[in-house]
Amino acid sequence: MQSLRSFRAGVRTLPLPFQRTSTRCLPPIYQLSQRATTRPITYSTSLLNTKSSTPAVPDVAKEIVHPHPPTPPAAPVSILDRLPAFARPIKPYLELTRIDKPIGTLLLYWPCAWSITMASTVNHLPITTPLFYLALFGTGAIIMRGAGCTINDMWDSKIDKAVGLAFNWGALLGWSAVAGSVDWSIAAPLYAGGIAWCVLYDTIYAHQDKQDDVLVNVKSTALRFGENSRTVLTGLGTTFVSLLTYAGYAAGAGPLYYLVSCLGAAGHLTWQLRRVDFENRADCWEKFVSNGRLGGLVWVGMFVDYLAQVYGLFGAVVAP
Repeated sequence: MQSLRSFRAGVRTLPLPFQRTSTRCLPPIYQLSQRATTRPITYSTSLLNTKSSTPAVPDVAKEIVHPHPPTPPAAPVSILDRLPAFARPIKPYLELTRIDKPIGTLLLYWPCAWSITMASTVNHLPITTPLFYLALFGTGAIIMRGAGCTINDMWDSKIDKAVGLAFNWGALLGWSAVAGSVDWSIAAPLYAGGIAWCVLYDTIYAHQDKQDDVLVNVKSTALRFGENSRTVLTGLGTTFVSLLTYAGYAAGAGPLYYLVSCLGAAGHLTWQLRRVDFENRADCWEKFVSNGRLGGLVWVGMFVDYLAQVYGLFGAVVAP
């Protein structure tokens, strides 16, 4: 008991923070803490009245009972969205023809432009002839592509297999329109090469929809080639460039044709097939659209060869 009493007595003699005791006998650090506790606490009214910049935490229970749907992504703006008020009633019909996506028109037009230009070169026709037919077939490509898209939407499953053929029919029609008949030794390899090119870019396009094709049981080339797509498309690209080269040889093309059209196409296809990501829809679309530029590059080589051979430009000798 005595020890317990002495212990309690010792506790009573210890100075507590909330007791008013003298701090002279305490250590310096403790004196400072004691002085700090005796200072009055002041609050800034500006801080109390200012709203916090931190966003409020959402009410989880309210979010579960009444969830907010995610904001849908904004639709891309096309040229049809900029139509004047008087033309808006025909917007649905223009959308049906895909006129706001000109890549299809370009891919349909380039084989026509190739054969028109090569036929004009072989027959040494004045420049008014290819320019007239280029404009005529350009207008026809816009109209026919629009009609083709409309029919394709109605009878999709019945005509998809023929699109490799129809899109390059202009390689024969263009030559016939300019020359009056088809030179099969030149137009046939040009047409066949165009088919190989068409299957190539159409397969890249099909890889965008392969998951949907599985659900609706559409047997696209993307599903048929599968993991071998890159290898198969490389073979198709090689076939296209080889037939393009042979068509130039049969037509007596000059070095500018081989430099721009053939080597240019080979370089573009090499970049395209090495970089395309078949599992990325956006990248497949980008590579597919780039074929519009590829077709234009092939035509540029043909046209400068025409200027060189028919008009003697770029130092070429005009054939008699």
